[in-house]
Amino acid sequence: MLKLSDYIADWTDIDFPNFVAWKDYGRAHWAERTAIRWRTGRNREFDVWTYARLFDLSESFARALAAAGCAKGDRVGLWAENRPEWCAVWLGSVLAGCTIVPIDFTAGEDDVRAILAKAEASAFVLSARKAESRGKFADVCPSLKFSAVFDQDFSALVSAAPTDAPLPSAADIPGASDASIIFTSGTTGVAKGVALSHHGIIANINASIMSLPIYDSDVFMCVLPLHHTYPTTCVFLSPLTVGASFTICEKVVGKVIIDDTRDSGGTIVIAVPILYDKLKSGLAQGFRAKGAMVNAIVGTLRALSRFFRNALRCHRAGEILLSGIRAQAGLGSVRLLVAGGGALDPVTADFFDDLGFNIVQGYGMSENGPLITTNTVRHKNNASAGLPVKYTDIRIVDPEEDGVGEIVVKSPSLMNGYFRNPEATAAAFTGDGYLKTGDLGYFDREGFLFITGRRKNLIVTAGGKNVYPEEIESRFAGNPLVAELLVLPRRGPKGEEIA
Repeated sequence: MLKLSDYIADWTDIDFPNFVAWKDYGRAHWAERTAIRWRTGRNREFDVWTYARLFDLSESFARALAAAGCAKGDRVGLWAENRPEWCAVWLGSVLAGCTIVPIDFTAGEDDVRAILAKAEASAFVLSARKAESRGKFADVCPSLKFSAVFDQDFSALVSAAPTDAPLPSAADIPGASDASIIFTSGTTGVAKGVALSHHGIIANINASIMSLPIYDSDVFMCVLPLHHTYPTTCVFLSPLTVGASFTICEKVVGKVIIDDTRDSGGTIVIAVPILYDKLKSGLAQGFRAKGAMVNAIVGTLRALSRFFRNALRCHRAGEILLSGIRAQAGLGSVRLLVAGGGALDPVTADFFDDLGFNIVQGYGMSENGPLITTNTVRHKNNASAGLPVKYTDIRIVDPEEDGVGEIVVKSPSLMNGYFRNPEATAAAFTGDGYLKTGDLGYFDREGFLFITGRRKNLIVTAGGKNVYPEEIESRFAGNPLVAELLVLPRRGPKGEEIA
């Protein structure tokens, strides 16, 4: 069994009480360093945002909120695509002591209405691409004090804020106060808002960095929508905690991601498994297109890389042997690929490991801010969800004979609860304060967590056998003849059967 000290960095914990203290530290240490890069359309030059520029706009937005009468604890809706101003609104809201409510950019108007109504938003910022919807939410937001649209009146609103108005200090905002509320979409009345605290999010940043150390020279690639906790914590906030930077990719398109990675010197890509599946297919197709000889050479080098990695525990072999291949693909600067938000196909993981990329996958939930476990570069099992991150206690409740039971979690990152939903909050926790994930899994002898499926998806056959649909579905992963597969129970005369 691996001990925490075997795989966690021996670094001093990152322990800011809130994001005011987090911002103050960043401004004092790396104000003129690059924080964000992005480019749109046919622009080849990146618009570079320093830490100072980001913090200045964030503080101006915080003052605009105060000038409009928004008070501590008020909710600020944010409905826009990834862009530097999105980050400024997120940060400015929490610096003001308000609570940011990020909304899925692809959500429909009905979903947005439901979220704004539940949140009782006091302010609302939205994309110019959603500007026509601006006036359609006033009836569900009686406490709305202002709304603003990026690329229209947002800049004027922020510029008009009094520059000498005081902002809350680090001592004015309790670490346990809500920083963000992430709502599930839907208009059926079941949407739940996950309320995450300042200190809880920062604790998860710390846990992430201690498992997967990052440096001020790293450049993260932002390809996922920032309204999710996964990219917010791991792509936006984590790099800015250590003086690093990130590049916002305008589109989740292979060529755009590769071009932006190459041109900005990206070192870390954090994405969902399907993106890596598609990238693997694209790279493999590219190798084949170069002819039988090139494809054979790549295959031989991959086999050598795999031998050194598995038999000799030499992880750097692939980095050295296939460095030219990675550079030719436009990914020569990448040192780490991270997958989350779903199960990564071990075949896909092995493919990237063979090429020397160092790919790891983790597991988490929004309710935990989100990271719970992750594989590390030196300690990993590509079939597993990884090892518990720092200060995170995981238990398997009511295990069966095979060790599989429900995964429950306790950590400093746990949500404050579901926003104004005490019944759902109480149901989400055990009596001793552990979050019920609803996932089934087990630990192996080394301490790696394996996810077998969702508790509500479990099928119990007439013979009493537990069948996990996800395990069957995973057997078909990567099969080119299968686009989608869903395993369902069918009620038979003697009980449930596999359909």
